[in-house]
Amino acid sequence: MAHAHEPIAVVGMACRFPGGITTPESYWSALLTGEPVRSGRAGEGLLLDDVDGFDAAFFGLTPTEAAAMDPQHRLFLEVAWEALERAGQAPDRLAGSNTAVYLGLISPDYLHRQFQADPARLSPYAFTGNMLSMAPGRLSYLLDLRGPALAVESACSSSLLAVHQAVRQLRGGESDLALAGGANLVLLPELTTVLDNMGALSSDGRSRTFEADADGYGRAEGCGMVVLKRLSDAEAAGDTVLAVIRGSAVNQDGRSNGITVPSGRAQAEVITAALADACLAPEDVGYVECHGTGTAVGDPIEVAAVDSVLGGGSLRLGSAKAVIGHAEAAAGVAGLIKAVLCVRHGVIPGQPVRELNPALAAVGAEISLSTVEWQGRRVAGVSAFGFSGTNVHVLVEAPACDAVPARRSRPDAAVPQDSVQPPTPPAPVPVAPASVLTVSASTESALRALAGRYADYLRSPSAAPLADVCHTANTGRARLAWRTAVTASDASEMALLLDEVASGGGSVRRVPRDAAPSVAFLYSGQGTASVGMGRELFETQPVYREAIEEIDAAAGGSVLPLLYPASTDGDGAPITDTAVAQPAVFAVQAALTRLWLSFGVTPAAVAGHSLGEYAAACAAGAMSWREGLRLCVERGRLMAALPADEGAMLAVFATPEEIGHLIGRVEVAAYNGPAEVVLSGPVDAITELASVLGRLGITSRRLPVSHAFHSRLLDPVLDRFEAVAEQVAITNPVLPFAGNLTGAIAEPGELPDSHRWRRHMREPVRYWDGVRALLDIGVTCFVEIGADSTLTDLGQRGAPDSATWLSSLKRKQNDTRQLLSSLGSLHALGVAVSAPGEGRTCALPTYPFERRKLWLDGLHRAARPYRESAGLLGRKVPSPLPQTQYETVLAPEDVADSAGLVHVGVYAELALAASGSSRLVDLEIREALVVDEERTVHTIVDGSAVRVYSQAGDWCEHARASAAAGAPLDGQLDLAEIDGDSRQGSEFYVAMREERGLDLGPSVALIDRLWHVSDRVVLARLSAGPDPSAATGFESGVLDACMQLFNAMVPADEGLMLFMRLGSLDVARAGSGQLWARAEITDKDSAGLRGRVEVFAADGRLVGRAEDVEMRRTRPEVLAVLGREVTGGAVFDGVRGLSAEAARARLLPEVWSSLTRVVGVTSNDLGEEEPLTTVGVDSIMATQLRNAISSRFGVSLALRQVLDGASVATLVSDLAHALTADGHRVDDDTMQAGRV
Repeated sequence: MAHAHEPIAVVGMACRFPGGITTPESYWSALLTGEPVRSGRAGEGLLLDDVDGFDAAFFGLTPTEAAAMDPQHRLFLEVAWEALERAGQAPDRLAGSNTAVYLGLISPDYLHRQFQADPARLSPYAFTGNMLSMAPGRLSYLLDLRGPALAVESACSSSLLAVHQAVRQLRGGESDLALAGGANLVLLPELTTVLDNMGALSSDGRSRTFEADADGYGRAEGCGMVVLKRLSDAEAAGDTVLAVIRGSAVNQDGRSNGITVPSGRAQAEVITAALADACLAPEDVGYVECHGTGTAVGDPIEVAAVDSVLGGGSLRLGSAKAVIGHAEAAAGVAGLIKAVLCVRHGVIPGQPVRELNPALAAVGAEISLSTVEWQGRRVAGVSAFGFSGTNVHVLVEAPACDAVPARRSRPDAAVPQDSVQPPTPPAPVPVAPASVLTVSASTESALRALAGRYADYLRSPSAAPLADVCHTANTGRARLAWRTAVTASDASEMALLLDEVASGGGSVRRVPRDAAPSVAFLYSGQGTASVGMGRELFETQPVYREAIEEIDAAAGGSVLPLLYPASTDGDGAPITDTAVAQPAVFAVQAALTRLWLSFGVTPAAVAGHSLGEYAAACAAGAMSWREGLRLCVERGRLMAALPADEGAMLAVFATPEEIGHLIGRVEVAAYNGPAEVVLSGPVDAITELASVLGRLGITSRRLPVSHAFHSRLLDPVLDRFEAVAEQVAITNPVLPFAGNLTGAIAEPGELPDSHRWRRHMREPVRYWDGVRALLDIGVTCFVEIGADSTLTDLGQRGAPDSATWLSSLKRKQNDTRQLLSSLGSLHALGVAVSAPGEGRTCALPTYPFERRKLWLDGLHRAARPYRESAGLLGRKVPSPLPQTQYETVLAPEDVADSAGLVHVGVYAELALAASGSSRLVDLEIREALVVDEERTVHTIVDGSAVRVYSQAGDWCEHARASAAAGAPLDGQLDLAEIDGDSRQGSEFYVAMREERGLDLGPSVALIDRLWHVSDRVVLARLSAGPDPSAATGFESGVLDACMQLFNAMVPADEGLMLFMRLGSLDVARAGSGQLWARAEITDKDSAGLRGRVEVFAADGRLVGRAEDVEMRRTRPEVLAVLGREVTGGAVFDGVRGLSAEAARARLLPEVWSSLTRVVGVTSNDLGEEEPLTTVGVDSIMATQLRNAISSRFGVSLALRQVLDGASVATLVSDLAHALTADGHRVDDDTMQAGRV
């Protein structure tokens, strides 16, 4: 093997365990406390919180697919992401790597639950979302990892076996990084029952490891992941090494006293093999994290096996299961993470043991009952044994030293070196006076939440140094769509700026997918030259310093003394000597270019202003930096040889047309903006023109220059400069180069022409034309390369909205802060920057996943058969919030009798049962709830307010009411009213079906016979009796039957009357016997009617009254939307004769409705123009969506129309085109052509 015995570094860990443990830090706190954690309901095991929640969009999954996906897989995705972040490994930058994934899993409980619920309704994602191999495979798919991705199943040793296999993979040289661990959720009650019947589970749900009364283990949920590297690779990369895996081994019990009975012989052998693999002696091991399930048979066998191999020294034993329970598939990695924490902290937590098992008293190893310091060499063994006989042992050790690791090397993606070496090694570099911290998330809300987490962390006593925080955030986090960056001088300022972002302020941006900006470098001219420009960068940035020293050496040592004299007293003073100013500006620009490149910022195009064109040409690859320096030195020398102070230059804020007739002997030297020009000429002419312009109200400003550049006053030196240019090797640029002469992108052959450089020295600088040329080729961001913000200011004045304008440095501003501020802006724009700064990875807060409940209706989690019955109300949901919440699972058969609609009786029962009241006020149906598949309904009580919700994509409020104190009902049935006309209830329901289109089933068709007392009063005998278990006191269908009576008083041609709201509802217990109902209309108009209903017991006593009942006249098409089948013809009629635009407007909400129902997303999750693939629509879901739309609209869609770049907008256009005004549905090819 390539690295047969090389130690393996643990560089990152993440975990979720019961008791609110969500990080290794909270795990360590729980271990030190030593008290068994408590969670879940008694007898169910130790459960994780909120396993039904998941941030599907973050992982590119639709809610529909995620809901069908095993929550163990979802948990693994989140914890694996956190482990990578904690390792300082940006997940998105692992794409294409040979990273391996090994995950221990045991049982696909969630899939079994789906099989049990209704096999006929299994999702297409039941297979891809639940097979064990798909969990590691999905992570590799999402991150584009190319190493092996394996699910490991060896019962309770699965996750430690996964670690062992990852170690072998790394030592074999087939992978350079590996994730290993396990996940376990307790979702199948029947499995818990089987284990209980086997005698495996403890009587109280605890794992009482090493205790005298240990009688089995307590099931627990959990997930743990470790990130592994070869130690040599981790040290070379500067990773923080948490611990080192020295060796590992795996074996099998073979034939023992029973297939599930552990073998002490095999356990001793696997420890011996691990020692050999680690090249360690038994006395090197000071602690063993035992499997320690807490069984009467298993604990003594294991302790004896450990003692037989490692005993004789100061060996201590422990087991995390006594604190967090037995996490089964995740138990091994839970033990490993504990062992890593022990060797890292030099502490062994005490074991919670009330009374030690007497069978363990004879062994030499010590079971510490209190926390002890760990002195000397820190090596720990970790055991995990599967009940099928697979045993694993891993040996971990503290890192050799906890000193700051070697820093990550930063490639000098630099300007050409030209074989120029600095004359002396760089001086020690002090700490930079400012730091930049980049923040990124997939949504704006998550971005602001993460900023808040960072701010809180920076204020915490355990916060790492700011350099480490910034290093971790900048290099160890994925670059996602929403971005911001903050630059600060210290942790306090950084926290304040992050607070601003967290509270909704700051500058945050969303970067469109694959839409990084096109960046151009703009090189400023001589006017920016000043003493000390960039000094702070020279002192703090090695890349910048090296470039300056190389340029200085090439210039014969003339640049450094001028730029950075020993004294800083003269810093900021203009460099007026042209001979030295031009090489100095060039040197700073060369160094800044190299620095930006080292930050990962590469220009897509370049431009320069006058002198700046030389550095621009070098950056574009047209000449070497040595040759560029040669031209600048000679250019400056020749210009300086001309008579000084004969010429002057004037900046004028006007268009060329406005001042053209005033110029006279003066020439235009530069076109700097739409209304900014620079004039050049003799001093007297410039002075005179400035006076004239002032009188005309035109603003101008004299420039501090020694010569009249770009004017005829330079003519005497042009020949000599051209001769120099002829000797310089100049080629065509490899980047688009916007030239000053033409203001256009340079053509092939333009820059190599030496005469071109002569003209450039003499003719006007058409800078603004060059900027427009760059905008025309798609440049969206300009970065000024120079000592000030001259060109940045020009751009912001001339085209503030066309692009982003950033400067490297700014006069009178802190160099580092200005540079990093611009770097942060580039990050926010979408540039993949590599922020500077030395630091080591720290435990920075991880990503704030925005979970929402994604759980198939009816599959409530349970560890053992259990139900807290509350009638229709369902189960109470545990919550720390003051509101009380219940979950009710409604199946289609529950409401099939009411045309699939949840009726008023259901809402009344839920509200009364949840509130414990006998009176409701203002019961209102807000939005109809159609149950065409199993749905979970949430009833929430907040004070007196009761609301009923469901979730299909977005949360939807269906009904609301207020509970109130009830009063005794006073009333009696008047049987004299039965003298009116009567008819059988069956006749009434036939009429409802045939005349009004509503077919009601037996649970709500409860009218046995009715009497028409008057045209506004109906009395009915019901085929229903009291229900003592119901909160209303009678079956839920009774109240709906009462509302049906209003239809008996309204002619069929006036439509169907549906319940909307009632002012009050009072109920009382009804005794026994057949119920009666009475309905009375109190008011009636074109929209509907108002009335009251009363319910009477068999003895005539009033047991229910609803006042101020509002019934709404409903059109057939509205009823269709509320739950009846919508045919293609109905929708077709809705767009017949409409224009294409009007048809699209009519169809848009219908398409969104289909998308929400099938995919589970709404307009909050997806833009109308965004591809459906953005939210994870794949070929399976595209097929479902195609079928749903085709059925709904009576149109045959081609699959490619739903999958190939389709969006909501294209689907609507396709449908509008298909449903043509002449009544013909078009074929697929015609529809596709219509879309194009």
